[in-house]
Amino acid sequence: MKYLYVINSSEFFCSHFFHVANSILEKGHEVHIACGDSVRAEDIEKAGMKFHLLKLDRKSRKIIYEFISILSIRKIILSLQPQIIHFFTIKPVLYGCLSCRLLYSTYSPRIIIASVTGLGSLYLSNSFFEKFAWFLVKIIYKFSFNNPDVKVVFENENDLDLFTNEHIVNKKQSNLINGAGVDTSLFIPSQVKNDKFTVVLVARLLKDKGISEYIEAGRLLKEREIDVILQLVGDIDEHNISSMSRGQIIEADSHGYIQYLGHRNDIYNIYKQAHVGCLPSYREGLPKSLIEATSCGLAIITTDVPGCRQIIHTDEYGSNGILVPAQNEIALADAIEFLYHNQSIAKDMGERSRTIALEKFDMSKVKQKFHELYYIH
Repeated sequence: MKYLYVINSSEFFCSHFFHVANSILEKGHEVHIACGDSVRAEDIEKAGMKFHLLKLDRKSRKIIYEFISILSIRKIILSLQPQIIHFFTIKPVLYGCLSCRLLYSTYSPRIIIASVTGLGSLYLSNSFFEKFAWFLVKIIYKFSFNNPDVKVVFENENDLDLFTNEHIVNKKQSNLINGAGVDTSLFIPSQVKNDKFTVVLVARLLKDKGISEYIEAGRLLKEREIDVILQLVGDIDEHNISSMSRGQIIEADSHGYIQYLGHRNDIYNIYKQAHVGCLPSYREGLPKSLIEATSCGLAIITTDVPGCRQIIHTDEYGSNGILVPAQNEIALADAIEFLYHNQSIAKDMGERSRTIALEKFDMSKVKQKFHELYYIH
């Protein structure tokens, strides 16, 4: 059987969903990957998958470029005619499902999966133009999802409720899967920690990820003379309108508010030496960085927003972290200071995190959920 995965970024595909596609390849199926860049094309093809470059610009909002993107996705679908198509991220989901809807009488795959991995900066904006654009996007979503072959995957209950309550998608088409999962045999706890109490934030360096609040919390903690390290791991995303500038990050590092580590491929080593995993994002699907932090047995500090709040679990066995309000650097600094002064509590939270990761976020469980949608047993 022929599978086609369509996604905006080859880097995102490899870091999040490569394991899903590879599990299909291992079952003897033909796997094609279509991306908006070729950064990881060689790695994808070395694995035995077939790579296709799309004319898909993540940053562009010009109508002509969006039309070209739709035609590019339509062309690859028609040329390959796969039995199963899986779209990830906003533009591929919108334009891919739209193409399938318009091609319905000519060609229709057996199964179309649309993974809504987040709502993006457009949804979060308060400007009139952005709100109007989101209104148009909802119309396209609704038209595109009005196809009996489409199954929509959400990563948290809040996004699922938003789409079903606003009648963008039928509840019968909706599915909930816990993000991309984590390799719990690689991301493991360690008793060897940094000498100084260390907090780690791993993310693309976007304003929407709460990077500004994290830097400001670092400034406040330095003023309070709290001997803590706030590490920041990730890179500038020039294709995203919400990106921080490199100058802002370097300046914060030079003042000692954060310790900037840049882009790293050994995230598990960084987490193992830390005490707390942090993500003060404004909204998420289900953040992989925090899933990895839970697997490494870290206490979690994150925001009380969709996608992030799902990482924090409180029951009769205790809690694995602290929720703070979004866009509130004071509350963020207070939470970090609390765990700094109560490191035994942070240790207990970390142990609870590891249990939760094994129960809910293990990669094998996520793969099984996708296999069920593909009707693979």
